[in-house]
Amino acid sequence: MTDNRQKAQQSQNAGLTATDGSAPFWERRPLWILAAVFAVLVAVNMCSTERSQERGMVPEEVMGTWTTTDPDYADRAFEIRRNSVVFHIGGSDYNVHLIQIVEVDDLDGPMLVTIHYADENGSNIFAFYYDPADGGVITFKNQRDMEWTRET
Repeated sequence: MTDNRQKAQQSQNAGLTATDGSAPFWERRPLWILAAVFAVLVAVNMCSTERSQERGMVPEEVMGTWTTTDPDYADRAFEIRRNSVVFHIGGSDYNVHLIQIVEVDDLDGPMLVTIHYADENGSNIFAFYYDPADGGVITFKNQRDMEWTRET
């Protein structure tokens, strides 16, 4: 009879496994742990997307045609579109490049925008700072004194 009671107890305990859904959530440890890990991963992903724009999406505030008053670049400009960047290289000549990845870092100061684009030689990077003051100003990382403003 003792064997029958043990078997009955084991059958009852088996009925409280995570697979039948009758056990409270804290007793379904594998499922509970998996849900907690998933929630942490979602939270980390949400935090990382606050600092970085979706890849390939150009921020609205930097779209447009940008020129400078520097006389050395009088016939130069660049245009940032949703999926491409256009470099005006003098006169009516220009080069259009498809954007592969866009990274945006909101620093304590101006926004750092890094555009990865492709040309016939491979991948290139076009990085600049965008400051929304005075209608928006772009400066290059290597030429912080030269300001580019959006054409109106």
